[in-house]
Amino acid sequence: MLTTGPGGATTAAEGRPLTLAVYVDTVFRRQGNRLYTTAEGFPFMLFVAEVGQGFSETLVVGRTVSAGAGTEFELPAGFGLAPLPYYENLRKLGSVLRSTAGTLSGMWRGLSKVDVVWVFGPHPLAVSLAFLALVRRKRVVLGVRQDTMSYFRARLPGRRWLPVLAPLWVVDRGFRLLGRVLPAIVVGADLERAYGGPRAKLMRTTVSLTRSREISMEPRAKDLRGVKQLLTVGRIEPEKNPALVMDVLAELDRRRSGEYRLTWVGEGRMRRAVQERSAELGIERSFELAGFVPYGESLLAMYRAAHIFVHVSLTEGSPQVVIEAMGAATPVVATDVGSVRDALDAGRAGVLVPAGDRDALVEGILALTDDPGLRQDCIERGLIVARRHARDVEAARVAGFIAAAASRDRA
Repeated sequence: MLTTGPGGATTAAEGRPLTLAVYVDTVFRRQGNRLYTTAEGFPFMLFVAEVGQGFSETLVVGRTVSAGAGTEFELPAGFGLAPLPYYENLRKLGSVLRSTAGTLSGMWRGLSKVDVVWVFGPHPLAVSLAFLALVRRKRVVLGVRQDTMSYFRARLPGRRWLPVLAPLWVVDRGFRLLGRVLPAIVVGADLERAYGGPRAKLMRTTVSLTRSREISMEPRAKDLRGVKQLLTVGRIEPEKNPALVMDVLAELDRRRSGEYRLTWVGEGRMRRAVQERSAELGIERSFELAGFVPYGESLLAMYRAAHIFVHVSLTEGSPQVVIEAMGAATPVVATDVGSVRDALDAGRAGVLVPAGDRDALVEGILALTDDPGLRQDCIERGLIVARRHARDVEAARVAGFIAAAASRDRA
């Protein structure tokens, strides 16, 4: 039995507040009583911080550095830290192996003062932490944000690299089996099906960073006379398909010269390739790379100023940027991958197009430009969806699920 109050979730059986530990494979830095992370880890950790408000304490278990590694972004106050040894990534196998003993030791120590552990994977160290937690009789809830195999397959440089996915396949299948035994929280309908849902002990969620109070109260479409501002937000990485964005903008410029500009908010290893491609296509004057902009008023202002939001990923787990755009009353055209269809209410809150289809994306943008009725319908439905999945709303649901799982274990 579960109760909640100012101190967070409690179990009726023990009558005390619950403490939560969260494992996410990202990098952290402690400076005084503040915690910092990377641009890649920052958005999701904001959601974790919101979930953590439902508990008396929240402890992050993660790779830790004393300086550098891109840990520039300050997280909300209130996180504790169980530091693990740093390694750059799983491809640096030697570094991972050298850190294994310290990682397992750090995980074991971090579990000493927590009640429930939220473990994100599939990841070999996530599996390790889950088993250690079970040994220490802690409640474990799994978290899955993205289809791991689709994500890494999209990042491979070519088909001859497919054999390197074999170990990841083993970890992925192991995590799915674990998810049939332990409570799990997954993002989107595709992952819900992959983990055997809908069923008891499995929760489907949609990650969002927009709070209810930040969602637009103005459902009217923006004035599209003059130059139309397109916006995309995300890492400039292969799975985000940045070349397609360039091709779409070039085709729009060919059909309607000078009518469209596009801003890309994000960073990544393909930044230079994107700049070179824009110059090659002659669209550099219509295209801006804005760099990484952390979630906050500056990013919200960019969503609000945009006329159309464009999302072109080849694979997608938690399309939080789509929710953010809809919350700003900006209509969306997006590729129909992963959880995007779920986020766009099966196409009622935005225009869905096949992945990698330049012409379909162009037609989707033109349809939103030329059809005021379609644009208004997408905006109004999008605002409904955004309110349903606001950060505070989804985080409260997740916190309740985790706390209820812990309560069942101890009741």
